Amino acid sequence: MWGFVVLWLSLLPKVEVDLPFQFKAIDKFVHISFYWILSCCLLYGQLLNGKIRQEGTNLMLLLLVVLFGGIIELLQNYVVITRTGEWADFAANTLGVILAYFLFKKIKEISNKVKNI
Repeated sequence: MWGFVVLWLSLLPKVEVDLPFQFKAIDKFVHISFYWILSCCLLYGQLLNGKIRQEGTNLMLLLLVVLFGGIIELLQNYVVITRTGEWADFAANTLGVILAYFLFKKIKEISNKVKNI
């Protein structure tokens, strides 16, 4: 579901918002956050299905999320008139995926330590 939200918001016409403060990195923060949430949702689904221990499956899933982000950037650049694809946005998307991966890897380590006590 979150993937559809990301897709929909990414392909809407760009809206400029005047903020009362200057925070130039807000766009990248949004990209990191959206892809972190998307990746966490997918990894949590893996956890619920008991597949979180399958490292190859998790990495493949996250690579698909990175690919999804790349395809969206291409669509923004070549299809959506009011948007442009950016390498910096793609990098921020990928950073969100990487952060989610390391979070779940740490959760898995802690979970294994607790089970061994």
